[in-house]
Amino acid sequence: MGIGIQAAIQLLRVLRIGVPIAVLLGAAALYDIVPKSGTSAPGIWDGIALLGVMLWPLGGYVIVEGLLNWLQTRAAVSWPVFSGTVLSSEVGVSYSYAGPMYAPEVNYRYDVHGQHLENDDIQSVSVRYLSASAAKAIADKYPVGAKVKVRVDPRDVTRSVLELGDNAARRRVVIGLLTLAAPVLAGALLNWLNTLS
Repeated sequence: MGIGIQAAIQLLRVLRIGVPIAVLLGAAALYDIVPKSGTSAPGIWDGIALLGVMLWPLGGYVIVEGLLNWLQTRAAVSWPVFSGTVLSSEVGVSYSYAGPMYAPEVNYRYDVHGQHLENDDIQSVSVRYLSASAAKAIADKYPVGAKVKVRVDPRDVTRSVLELGDNAARRRVVIGLLTLAAPVLAGALLNWLNTLS
């Protein structure tokens, strides 16, 4: 793993907290400077700015988290591969505001230079699904007793993954960008609707 990727990962770990704080302060300043009266639609800009104050820090956090996850996936490409054995494979369920979320839960054992280790990370980014069948499709790829190739972090052999997928990281960046764009799009739509009346 290159020093550049490691430095970027460390920087993004710090920015994961710093970016939302900076965005919150910037959005709060924006809220103070938006037109308060004399606009064609009084109150609309107040609402849009307030929406930005609430959503932009979340969007900033999700974007940085997605970039961090993507870099961690890229780093795993160069990790050495060891053989392992699947110990358990099932679908777990948890509940969130969106309802039940399903996750493949695969526990495996691997040996690194005589050291016996266990882990349950399939990818460097944990993934949950709205559908039990999607999670089951992943878990079914790893039946109990199956021999698997395990990528192991040479800096910390307790970190390992079975797959290099980065779809979840990309999804997080897109969700973050949409969260940042939502107040701007809402403002443009409301302004356009106001011109029609």
